[in-house]
Amino acid sequence: MRRRWSLLALLIVLLPHIAWAGFTETLPQGTFLLDLSYIMSQLDSRWDNQGHRAPLIDPIERFEPGAGKQGVLTPRAEVSFGILAAQLNYGILDNLVFGVGVPIVLYTKVKPNLEWSPGDYQWMLGRSYSESDFWQWAASMGQPKPGDWNGNHGVLGDIQLGLRWRFTDGYEWWRQTGLSMSVMLMGALPTGRQADPEELVSVGTTSWDFNSNGDLGVHVSLDKSFQQSLDGRLVLGVDAFYEALLPHRYVTPTGKKNPLLLDCRPYVGKYYTINGGDFMGGAFQIDVVPWKGPALATWLVKHDAARAESLPPLLTLSFRYTYVHLNQTDWQSDSAIWDWEHEKLWRPGYKNFLWGQATISLLRLGVPLQPYVSYRNLTWIPGRNSRAANVLTAGSRFLMKFW
Repeated sequence: MRRRWSLLALLIVLLPHIAWAGFTETLPQGTFLLDLSYIMSQLDSRWDNQGHRAPLIDPIERFEPGAGKQGVLTPRAEVSFGILAAQLNYGILDNLVFGVGVPIVLYTKVKPNLEWSPGDYQWMLGRSYSESDFWQWAASMGQPKPGDWNGNHGVLGDIQLGLRWRFTDGYEWWRQTGLSMSVMLMGALPTGRQADPEELVSVGTTSWDFNSNGDLGVHVSLDKSFQQSLDGRLVLGVDAFYEALLPHRYVTPTGKKNPLLLDCRPYVGKYYTINGGDFMGGAFQIDVVPWKGPALATWLVKHDAARAESLPPLLTLSFRYTYVHLNQTDWQSDSAIWDWEHEKLWRPGYKNFLWGQATISLLRLGVPLQPYVSYRNLTWIPGRNSRAANVLTAGSRFLMKFW
């Protein structure tokens, strides 16, 4: 038992090197960091080509065979995700860290919320189709009214890999000015599940479905700390990035469950390919320490209050703005018309992220935990041709060293 406590005390001494938030932070050599978090995402709208809020799915016009318009179906879909994210980082060198992120989707809920607008006068009815008339007609053709969809219970998403190198550590000028720069390479393994092609409102667990990151990417970052002039209470950071989405092949729906709405294979072909539009952009982040907290002489620092002064502050607040430019997404199938019907929802556009995080480090109080909560918003600042998801995250970080 004594050896175990001594190892933990040694580990805590390493924490000041990684406690500062920012784009260029790494782990001390030989140190592991485990980050466990629960992510809740809500999505009910998108930014259209004019930068206006719009439903996730465009209205669907329905016509009587050989006759006039029956009416318009307008889905006002709501999508919610629950995700457990586990990240494990390892310090290969003091300025070189490798990380693996494993997202596990705990649930996905989709409510289509279909609305009906009557169309042309139908002489056989003596009036326009009502919503009830339409679904009775659809049922006679084998098409059920889509209901809520609930799935992806414990389904693996795309595993994320990352390698960050802070290449300015060996230069005295960079240390004296409080500046540091890094480059990060990232990639996603295709371990996620594609959406069920026969379900009208199902969602997959791939990077494309989340539309949050590319399959391959590079980030170049710069941080500025103020250890002397502001007592280490402020860090400013900037990040520039490019992330590419690679082509992926999908199975075309046959209309087995939805013969009127998803009978696509006769003209689309058995398979189609989506080549997602690449991401590029930049971010600016501010990290503020409003409260360093007391430095207690606890067992973590072998009852040495002076060593406790070097532990991370009790409270750190981080704020970030991110701009992401989206390139055109390309659908490839046997039907150019069908391709365009999808591509027009993914034309070139942009996202404006606002993100904030509060991190509480309990190390100064003798508790080896760093819980945090963060919120990411895509609805307060308009975008274009992008999904307007809001995400709430709660988690905690744990550090380990075995040699």
